[in-house]
Amino acid sequence: MQRRIKWLLVLLFTIQIYPQQVKDVTVEDYERYKQKLEDGETLTFAIRKNYWLILALMLTVSSQGQILMSDKGHNPPADVFPPSVPVGLNGVAISHDTLLFYGYNSPEGDLNKYVIWFYGAVKDSTSNDSIYIGIIANTTYGFRVLAVDVNGNRSAYCDSIQRTTYDTTSSGGTTPEMPTALTVTDTTDEITLTWVNNPPNADSIVIQRNSVNYDTVAYPIATYTDLDSIDGVYYTYRIYALNETGRSDTTATVTAERVSSNTYYISEGAVISILVLILI
Repeated sequence: MQRRIKWLLVLLFTIQIYPQQVKDVTVEDYERYKQKLEDGETLTFAIRKNYWLILALMLTVSSQGQILMSDKGHNPPADVFPPSVPVGLNGVAISHDTLLFYGYNSPEGDLNKYVIWFYGAVKDSTSNDSIYIGIIANTTYGFRVLAVDVNGNRSAYCDSIQRTTYDTTSSGGTTPEMPTALTVTDTTDEITLTWVNNPPNADSIVIQRNSVNYDTVAYPIATYTDLDSIDGVYYTYRIYALNETGRSDTTATVTAERVSSNTYYISEGAVISILVLILI
């Protein structure tokens, strides 16, 4: 208590000496630094520019964190602002004991890592997806993530999502739903297919080329590129979903012809010109 009173007196003295140095402090600034102190972090401020913020924090925060103050000779970090909250989080049940969470990202140039919260456990990760294998069947799990930049600034957690592993009785006795919207999206140098998966209980997607099983991708992947095709040849494609119980219906067929980006076409006029030159 005596230490807090001492620093309050220092702040009041500084306010009288440097009234022209007042810096606007937003509610967001206050809440962000309050959370850091409550998490036990140590914060350093230059008194002249931040005394209103320091005063508010010292009067309201009771935690293990510390506030260090300096009037000169201190260069605070260039970046004290947290990164953006990760967006795009999605998740899907792969089987009765496996969940996949994916798609989350924070558009920060100095992003260092993610901190992942899963069912009460916290871990660091640099990946944009997380898979959990060997968890309990027919159980709902929560997942959320925050971003950390290279200076250690942390964003808030994104909104939590929940996903439920399959019931062993239902996932083991029900065939998967048929994928939909199979489309050819690119035919230059290779043929690319996309489709829409229909949860919940597929294990894989089987690609048929010319009515024969050709390749397989793991669910919930919803795109496939055929690298083994030939220019000028037409191919037909269709797909179906598969699990331990059986398969879904097969989608409607789509047709595609691969076109090389190195193919050149000579017009009729150019051919006549070449023939004239040869005859001359």
